[in-house]
Amino acid sequence: MESFIDPWGEDDPILGQIHSGTFDECQTLGLWGFLITSAPEGSIMLDVGSYAGLFSLVATSLRDDVKCVAFEASTVTFGR
Repeated sequence: MESFIDPWGEDDPILGQIHSGTFDECQTLGLWGFLITSAPEGSIMLDVGSYAGLFSLVATSLRDDVKCVAFEASTVTFGR
């Protein structure tokens, strides 16, 4: 799948990075996991630009007491 290029820029820069082999999801997920596990009890985490919501699912699987709210503003990305 290719990214769309619109007048405001690339529709999905993460997909472009994945396609070019420059996106390091393991490192990003590791950082996200650290943030979730070190969050205060009962925290609410915001996954802004959540794409498919993978990071939100990881967050809720790591901690039952942490709530995670996922936001995806791009209707094209949300639809994927």
